[in-house]
Amino acid sequence: MAFQHLNISVLLFSPKTEIVLTEKVPDTITTWSATAMCVNQRSGFRMSEVAILKTYQPLVVSAHMPRAAVVGERLPVTVTVHNKLHKCIKVRLTIEWNANFTIHNNPPNPDPVCVCGGENYTKNYYATPHFVGSLPVEAKATVVASTCKKSRDIDLSYTGISHKVHRKIRVKYPGAEQSYTYASYFCSEDGKPISEEVYLQLPKGKELVRNSAHGQVQVIGDIMGAALNSLEYLVRMPTGCGEQNMIGFVSNILVLNYLNDTGNLQENTRQAAVNNMKIGYQRALQYRHQDGSFSAFGNKDPKGSIWLTSFVVKSFAKAQKHIFIDEMDLKRSIHFLFLSQLETGCFRETGKVLSSYMMGGLGQGWGQKNRRSPQGALTAHVLMALMEAGADTNDPSIKLGIQCMNRELHDHKSSLDPYTLALVTLANIKYNSTSPDAQFAFNKLNEKALKDDKHIYWTRGHKRQPPTANTKFYPTAPSAEVEMASYALMSYLQFSPNQAEKIAMWLSRQRNSFGGFASTQDTVVALDALSQFATSVYSRDPTELKVKVTFTSAATWSIVEFYVPEDDRFKLQSKPIPVLPTTLHISTSGTGCALVQANVHYNKPAKEYVKGEKPNFTLKIFTRKYRFDPKKCDYRTLIIKIKSRRVHFVSKGMGLLTLRMVTGWSPTPRSLTALKSSSPALGIKRLDYEEEEGVLHVYFDEFGRKAKRFKVDVVQDQNLRVPKPKLADARVVEYYETGVITVQRYRIKTTCRSKTKKPDRKKGNTATKANNQQTLSASAGTSSKCPECITSWKIPPHFHDEVCNASAVYRVKAGRKGRRPLRLRKDLRPRKIVDGLRLFVFYQMPPGCYCPLFSRTGGPREVIIVTTKKVSGKYLTLDRNSIIMKATRKASNKARAAQKTCPHEEKE
Repeated sequence: MAFQHLNISVLLFSPKTEIVLTEKVPDTITTWSATAMCVNQRSGFRMSEVAILKTYQPLVVSAHMPRAAVVGERLPVTVTVHNKLHKCIKVRLTIEWNANFTIHNNPPNPDPVCVCGGENYTKNYYATPHFVGSLPVEAKATVVASTCKKSRDIDLSYTGISHKVHRKIRVKYPGAEQSYTYASYFCSEDGKPISEEVYLQLPKGKELVRNSAHGQVQVIGDIMGAALNSLEYLVRMPTGCGEQNMIGFVSNILVLNYLNDTGNLQENTRQAAVNNMKIGYQRALQYRHQDGSFSAFGNKDPKGSIWLTSFVVKSFAKAQKHIFIDEMDLKRSIHFLFLSQLETGCFRETGKVLSSYMMGGLGQGWGQKNRRSPQGALTAHVLMALMEAGADTNDPSIKLGIQCMNRELHDHKSSLDPYTLALVTLANIKYNSTSPDAQFAFNKLNEKALKDDKHIYWTRGHKRQPPTANTKFYPTAPSAEVEMASYALMSYLQFSPNQAEKIAMWLSRQRNSFGGFASTQDTVVALDALSQFATSVYSRDPTELKVKVTFTSAATWSIVEFYVPEDDRFKLQSKPIPVLPTTLHISTSGTGCALVQANVHYNKPAKEYVKGEKPNFTLKIFTRKYRFDPKKCDYRTLIIKIKSRRVHFVSKGMGLLTLRMVTGWSPTPRSLTALKSSSPALGIKRLDYEEEEGVLHVYFDEFGRKAKRFKVDVVQDQNLRVPKPKLADARVVEYYETGVITVQRYRIKTTCRSKTKKPDRKKGNTATKANNQQTLSASAGTSSKCPECITSWKIPPHFHDEVCNASAVYRVKAGRKGRRPLRLRKDLRPRKIVDGLRLFVFYQMPPGCYCPLFSRTGGPREVIIVTTKKVSGKYLTLDRNSIIMKATRKASNKARAAQKTCPHEEKE
């Protein structure tokens, strides 16, 4: 129901004057509240009583469908027509689908139906999506000129009136989403052609979800790249805590400063960035404590974090020239930082630091063997924030902090980790770039650099990265290593600007498809460094660059060209990659610079897998009957266990659980409330449920040695019962170590349906036995209820999923002449096969269903029955979720092979 407010001023001079107002109804059902006020010399001010007027359309269409689904699922779509009149009308209901759907029961010219006054008409459709994206669905009801049977009370005055609704279903491929980006920065100042070749590969065979691979090539005439065009999508990870909120705030500052410094800032861009910064500022204040400190989850944390507070102080100081920042609040936060300073001059850690590497070298202080308090990196970080906020470098506290930091620098010069060293070097440069300590720290940083012809970078160990050219996935560096290179780039711009370009080139290759990086902190630091580099090398010379990309595969080749003109160098140009895998040959002609990146996306089958190094935790998920009422078929309880594998506990920072819902299911509000109440014991800091995506995000402060075990109750929308939903998955990742990820799939069976009753021997009319089975094919009205009967020797392509969704896979001798026509020999579904079942049973199917494999003609035969219902007593019930097929050795072997990879339910 919509509410609209109108202010209308009318001057009436005559006592009996009337006025008629005509207004457009803003929605299908609208409530109008009318109040009249008048003033005259004799009576003064008077106000009438409120008059309520409801307006509505004669008919309204509503559509109910899943918001998110998986390719290949059979989705129910319920469309309802509501007649708001008192009389009957004849309505033709049509539904328009995207071409990427297959519709199972949508005739091209449906017959109109009669809907009487105050009544509803509901039509159920089924659609199977074959492509991904936000696919549109449109339902329309139109009143037609016709009569209703046995009804004289029909209204023809509304003939031609129609109403339509638009909905979208977000469709994804099954499995785990994967992506990688290849990026390279081309610069040709003298017009000399530059070329490069790269092979974009995909996983082979069963490691790739069919048809899921797609990609695009993007070109932009600036090293800041896609970040200039997609600030809101820089990080693909969920961003739900205080530190992660800062990315939307800081990235706008950096881009605004960069465009302003290079003379390319447009007024509309400035306004958009300023508005985003104002929103980000207000959000950041939600995570502030009374003492001026900030923490990742605000008052949910016992105290503020000095690391996050220094990050916020530095960001607010940069934003002051663009938006209003409360000076008293900023001073209170700065005061908190000074209160955290020790007598030695270094700063002590307070509060929770969500990434251990931000504390300095995997939480191991200055040296890998010296497990000291990480004061070096933290002190450098706080000092840079204070100097950014305008602290006087002659302030005794600043001097004392610099002295403590450099004392540690010289005392541990042989065991400095590169992360701490990069921070200390930059802090010294900001304090006094001409000091011996700044030069000493820079020399040590340069010694630890890994270099090749095109790149300079740093790693947490001393192993050189594998070559990125012509390799399989072009792996990106962890967040900590991106930060190292970013801090180092800002130092090199001061001491060795000629080598800075090689660091910038390496950073460009670590980006995601939106121009960001793995997580939030590395994205902010890297954008800061790249914007400084881009400003230093920005050329106002004319740019006239042409980029030619040739796609070559085994079957075809094609060419696309991009033109980067001077007046449009910040425009992001994109072209789809026609086929994958493929070889890209990139060549340039003309003068100027351009960033070229190829983004590849694909899905891997949803099986348990580990990406990158062995994870420090395990994940298990079990599907159980509803804990409060096991008889409720539309409820389930998910039991989730997360446990650290580490023998020697070392915190690795914030963890994130992403639980994707099975189509048609969602977490119950009661369950989420209970989970929030148990947050302190489990270390849960935040819950976010994305209804549009069907994804639950759970943030943990860390994963320890003690197992985190909790339950999530889910409920199925009874109007959206997907018959055979695809598997869903849960994944656990360390937020700042995104290369370490564990995935576990799970399934939920759809069991709410009308069940065939067992036979009543006294009445003998409820079940259909073999000796009186109808020898007719399923009629149109019953085909959707019948089991799938495969009379050929071919194994269906969906056999694997059917086995995984089944409760039993029976090898059966059918067509027997005995009283009970089926003999169950084996159940192939369990991991351990039980031979010699020797069960003689009846079978029962919905009326009108028939499978010739059960016929006694031709004698007994071996068949395989895949069913979601195990034999009960003397009866085996078969319905639309069952498959009957010929038994072969190949089919039996495939059933056994399939069950070994199936997720297991009802076990713990």
